[in-house]
Amino acid sequence: MKIIASVLPADSGSICLYEKSVKEVTAYRSQIGYVPQTIALSERLSVYQNLAFWASIRGLKGQALKQEINRVAASFQVDGFLKKRIGHCSGGMARRVNLAAGLLGNPHLVLLDEPISGIDEENRLLILDAIRALKNQQCIVLMVSHYANELSRICDRVLSLHEGKIEASHHAP
Repeated sequence: MKIIASVLPADSGSICLYEKSVKEVTAYRSQIGYVPQTIALSERLSVYQNLAFWASIRGLKGQALKQEINRVAASFQVDGFLKKRIGHCSGGMARRVNLAAGLLGNPHLVLLDEPISGIDEENRLLILDAIRALKNQQCIVLMVSHYANELSRICDRVLSLHEGKIEASHHAP
């Protein structure tokens, strides 16, 4: 995930995205949303301030920034908590805000690293519903998860890896 997102360089081999090496896809980086497993938010800032920070990194400003924050906040049902500091949010809510930050700017490719791990069932279902909604937006989602049952319900294709090799592959019905 980190190599595709250009966070880490590849030790060997190559990864192509849109028929170009990820080393050459600077122009496409704005179309990639990356949500790491660890929460990439400041506990001292409010939900809104965290989203505004990530929106500004994606080049959003002014009214477009506000509208985009409202859109993703509603998608993950955190719109009623925009003034709340992340440090006072539950782990599940922080995870939802983290995902919302990764979807700012309507990326065409979304990379999700363990988006539903370590949270309660209610938050897991909210997140899975939001991920499922991405399919209707012509968005490609690449997700890593240990929750195989949930993956089969929302994904078109599921690959099982073992030691970096594809062990099994199946398409959803």
